[in-house]
Amino acid sequence: MRTRPTRRRHRRTTALLITTAVLAGGALTGCGGGDAPPSADAASEPGTTTSAAAPGSSGSPESSGSSGPSGPSGASGAPESDLGVPPATGKEVTGFTEVSGVRLPEGWKVVDSGTGRFFAGGPDGLSTLGFRVSRGYVDMSAREAARHFREGNSSWTGTRFQGTVTHQGRELFHLSGPRGRYFVVDAYGMRTPEADLVLWAEQSNELTARERRDVVESVLASVDFTAASGS
Repeated sequence: MRTRPTRRRHRRTTALLITTAVLAGGALTGCGGGDAPPSADAASEPGTTTSAAAPGSSGSPESSGSSGPSGPSGASGAPESDLGVPPATGKEVTGFTEVSGVRLPEGWKVVDSGTGRFFAGGPDGLSTLGFRVSRGYVDMSAREAARHFREGNSSWTGTRFQGTVTHQGRELFHLSGPRGRYFVVDAYGMRTPEADLVLWAEQSNELTARERRDVVESVLASVDFTAASGS
């Protein structure tokens, strides 16, 4: 019989996952290489400029105090999605230039944030979710983008390309695989001239693949590219 972590180990594991997520965000931030022009305007990766900040903000995404309506229709004004899951209806995270409308699942809370990024913890005290978006400079296929992000994060070495999903006409890769002994990573993202975007979660391997995907894809389903791009 497999022994699950004790409550004390839960707390230590949660702290480690959040710390690892912050470090992973830094690794993903720095893996753009020479894609961006060497000008000041090109430094749009998280933590280097306030281009993704909402006017009057400190440059970090903020979680609003209002929750979206519960129910099958998702958040009010949420974009249509062909992901097959309703948009998340929890707290809205604002302060992005490239996208808008980003919401967490019910019960999830932002635990760390910076320019163009945030990390959130799940209601179980163990699951973590990360999101990063910045101005895009390259045009990669979904498979190329998946390889780029996978190679830029050593904790994702166990993930494999699972195909693609489409949201608002944008094709995003899906990576999935084990993360340590008890967790599974599911990551979605793209690298296009419109935006560099990656969304991932680390959740218990006792959940089914569909349950894990529903959590992450509900956040992706809330992301609205059109309001920011004007398309």
